[in-house]
Amino acid sequence: MLDTGSTHTLIRPDALLAAGYDPLKTQDPTAFTTVTGVETIGFVIIARLEALGFATESLPVVAHDLPHDAQFDGLLGLDFFRDRNVVLDFRAGHITLT
Repeated sequence: MLDTGSTHTLIRPDALLAAGYDPLKTQDPTAFTTVTGVETIGFVIIARLEALGFATESLPVVAHDLPHDAQFDGLLGLDFFRDRNVVLDFRAGHITLT
């Protein structure tokens, strides 16, 4: 899911485990404001993240749970889109990256 209000990309801990990462081995704990309040959460550095036809190498992601009924494994934050042009065409229902 694309989250234009999120500074960092977030991935569910179980999805990180399935990809071979330990969500408990984090770096650089930082205070984050979430819907439930402020939490101190560390980053997991993933080797490569591919989405929407683009890839980012060595991306620090936040390992955090999402609601149980969420139909996605994470949120693409603004860090994934850094150095890219993003066009959100709500009328046509398209996302364009260049």
